[in-house]
Amino acid sequence: MYIVNLKYQKSLEEVDLLLKAHIQWLKPHLASGALIAAGRKNPVTGGIFLVKDMPLSELEELLSTDPFQSVAEYEITKVDIGLAGTGFDNLKGI
Repeated sequence: MYIVNLKYQKSLEEVDLLLKAHIQWLKPHLASGALIAAGRKNPVTGGIFLVKDMPLSELEELLSTDPFQSVAEYEITKVDIGLAGTGFDNLKGI
């Protein structure tokens, strides 16, 4: 699994102009299972994606089509979940 940390590099006004397109980009990837979850940070300095395991090159290609590419920096971290709390066992090995 990957954690993708988005850090906004532009003003929130510029980010918000792309928010609708970004959400439309997210929906099919969430529906397909490639993305597990997505959300904005609080305070609003960026966002986080949880992404199903895939070749890194495939993830980079997927992210390259996100409208937020013009307003955010992406940090990709590979995580191998070994332990999970009750109700989150399905995170192991994804």
